Amino acid sequence: MYKKCYQGDKVQGLKNTWEMHLWESDGEHKKILYEDFAYIECDPSEETMKSIDGGSLKPTLDFYYTRGKNKHKNTPGLYWADMRSSNAIHQKFLINEYGTNDEPSTGHQEMFFDIECEMLDSFEPDEIAKANKTVTSIAFYHKQADKWGCIVLDPKGIVKVDPNAKQQVATFRTEKELLDCWVQIIIDSRPDSLIGYNSDSFDMPYLYWRIVNVCGKDRADQMSPLYGYVNQPVRARADQNSFFTVAEVYNFNISSALAYDFGDKKVNYFENGF
Repeated sequence: MYKKCYQGDKVQGLKNTWEMHLWESDGEHKKILYEDFAYIECDPSEETMKSIDGGSLKPTLDFYYTRGKNKHKNTPGLYWADMRSSNAIHQKFLINEYGTNDEPSTGHQEMFFDIECEMLDSFEPDEIAKANKTVTSIAFYHKQADKWGCIVLDPKGIVKVDPNAKQQVATFRTEKELLDCWVQIIIDSRPDSLIGYNSDSFDMPYLYWRIVNVCGKDRADQMSPLYGYVNQPVRARADQNSFFTVAEVYNFNISSALAYDFGDKKVNYFENGF
């Protein structure tokens, strides 16, 4: 079972084909080419899938679909074409890859962390993105390695460190050295989950932009598991870290409602061996 999945770059020269980056329970990275196909009504002799209402379907890459003002141009007889936004294609890939398999994934690496920095003028998103205040310390706990630590800015060299303590403290004369150490901690541990109090709203975005300001964008991007695999390793795609389950979603009633309200149709996975 997968731990995390990211949609990578579109493959040039191939219609509706994307790179998918997948990590399963074994922790190994896999790059898979995924054809973002839809299903279209067809003659029974060409059928590879059956629709929720019993019709014959076959896959196609040659289609047009939009919910916008040109929806009247949509290819007729189309199914499973509604997940077309840039952050939804990986969900189609996961459904195609795993079907209704709900086996929990294993082997997750969890990192708890908290940062301290000089007081910001405000905590509005624009102010956080400026990241113009010094990070003074980062405390962390890697659960699977049972490793505690704290990296501390100590420009005057006055912090006393016990080399035998389980909770290791490392001091740095410059903020650049401190932040560079944090990036290396992330690279070495490759956590699947970064956990902290208010970390989505403050710690993570501030830390990323502060590293960009102090160490450079390339060094900051190295924290991403996509670094070296895609053109833009850091994008606003927090939702792609979430699990997506199909469970009871694909039933007749929801399909009918979607078809009525939005013109969307669903494939009957339960009748097609998933």
